[in-house]
Amino acid sequence: MDNENTDGLKRAVQIKFRVTEAERDLIYEKMRLLGTNNLAAYMRKIAIDAQQSAGFARWQKIQNLKEAAKTVNFLTENNLLHYSALESKVAEVAAAFDNTADTLKAAEKRLADMAGLIKHITNYQQTKPIYDGMRTAKDNNAYRREHEGDIILHEAAARALRKYAGDGGKLPNLAKLQAGYAKLTESKNALRAEYSKLKRQTKEYGIIKKNVDSILEPGAEPRVRGRDRNAEL
Repeated sequence: MDNENTDGLKRAVQIKFRVTEAERDLIYEKMRLLGTNNLAAYMRKIAIDAQQSAGFARWQKIQNLKEAAKTVNFLTENNLLHYSALESKVAEVAAAFDNTADTLKAAEKRLADMAGLIKHITNYQQTKPIYDGMRTAKDNNAYRREHEGDIILHEAAARALRKYAGDGGKLPNLAKLQAGYAKLTESKNALRAEYSKLKRQTKEYGIIKKNVDSILEPGAEPRVRGRDRNAEL
């Protein structure tokens, strides 16, 4: 007989199985704890959950095998056939990443400082003729009101440039600064590309090492303790 439940599904297939009295009592106790008295619905859920759990376990095993194969291929292609070689490579990549990150950060700071200096020199030079005009103006106050924006900009640039002025108050050469800025920008862009590459490598080698550790010591946390550095992989 078809069986239609409150979920609207018709279930025509019937499955029967036998249990001991103790098993039956355990089933009823679990149903009581869950607050249900629908034996059919409870047993159906248990059976489906068990099947799904088994299916997930099979899928996970296949994924683990695929990951293990990828790890072995990576180690072979990169000639990392001993654990000590893998450890050294991981440390080498991490050190290169850190060094490149520091160099990139320094280059970006230097570029920011140079950009500010170029801006101040440009503002100073462009507004200097107007500022110098106050010396020959018949009405100094009227002249200042007329060119107030340029004069304020010039005075601000002059204050900012005092610490950069060399002997005799001579400013750095603007053309040389701009050329240096362009060259440093090229270096920064190359560093940025190297930084991105090393970041990917750091992540990749970290995953590979984690996989190797899990293969050598299943269930263990990523290694922080000693291991035979000459162990073959």
